[in-house]
Amino acid sequence: LGGGLDQLLAGGPPEPTAAGGSNSLLGDIFGMGGSAHAGYVPPKQVWLSADKGKGLEISGTWSLRSNIIHMEMTFSNKAMQAMQGFGIQLNKNSFGLVASQPLNIPLLNAGQTLDI
Repeated sequence: LGGGLDQLLAGGPPEPTAAGGSNSLLGDIFGMGGSAHAGYVPPKQVWLSADKGKGLEISGTWSLRSNIIHMEMTFSNKAMQAMQGFGIQLNKNSFGLVASQPLNIPLLNAGQTLDI
């Protein structure tokens, strides 16, 4: 698989070797051997359009960091007034993914965008 997807599915980046370790120039250029390597992260997609979300638009993607799956989301308030006190429900899924902590979103003013 190309574009780093094979690393994401295999459980992380390959182990550095003597020829491609963290002190190697090629390892630095291609991002191998560093702890900050995140693999392939697909671009965010709109999960909830502003039309269906009564002015709230949610975009998101999934990433793998330190062998832990993270959900990265962007909340955009497209309404003419501030929003607060809303929640998101994750349905049961075949992967068994559940939220590890409650989602805490502060007051989202009109026209404001927030990355979580």
